[in-house]
Amino acid sequence: MEVQADKEITQGRDEVYLSRLRKDIKRVEEHLKQADAAIGSFDETLHESSPIEKQIIALYRTYKCIPYKPDKNDSISTSTTTVVLEKMIQEKKGQLAKAKNDKTLEKKDEFDFAAMVNELQTIRDEKLEAKEVLSKILSREFESLLNEKLQESNNIQVQLKGFLRKVLIKYLALSDLARGQVSDRDKMKSDLLQLSKFFNILTHEEWIEVPSGFKGVVEILEDSNLFEFRDSFIRLKKG
Repeated sequence: MEVQADKEITQGRDEVYLSRLRKDIKRVEEHLKQADAAIGSFDETLHESSPIEKQIIALYRTYKCIPYKPDKNDSISTSTTTVVLEKMIQEKKGQLAKAKNDKTLEKKDEFDFAAMVNELQTIRDEKLEAKEVLSKILSREFESLLNEKLQESNNIQVQLKGFLRKVLIKYLALSDLARGQVSDRDKMKSDLLQLSKFFNILTHEEWIEVPSGFKGVVEILEDSNLFEFRDSFIRLKKG
């Protein structure tokens, strides 16, 4: 009978203890809700700008400031709170570490402006180098073409001078014939040199005076419509 009575007493005490434990657990759950609410009220910039160590310290302080008042008969108040808080902090610590790692990965995916500038600079240098090489090639080709055209021009000029010399000689001969006289070799050479010089200057100067004694040349040039005349001066028409 006494054993049975002791057993009933023990069971009664266990039920009382379990009842108190359930109440303690309920209070702890309320405490955790308050802690989560407090954490949620953190300024988001804390997670963006503060290192993980500071964030963990902030979590400890937040949990510490949350009011938790167990009953005076609560036999697991301190141990329960400590264990639960430690577990939560470890979870938060893991979350913060993961967030920090994710942020590092995001930074790697961000637009690297400096790298892009360097890449553009490299492309620019390559294009400038290619442009310089092309310029040298074109310069050599153009120089070759220019020399070719210059030689062609010189050949044409020599031919024109030869043609002009023949025309002038013929003009002087006809002039002598019209005057009924024949110039000697030195006179012919002097007149030819003077007329050649006149036509050479005529192609470069603005206005040039017609040499005396060669008015017949001017009369011939008037019919060509290639020259302008002003008194005894003459020049090539422009345009």
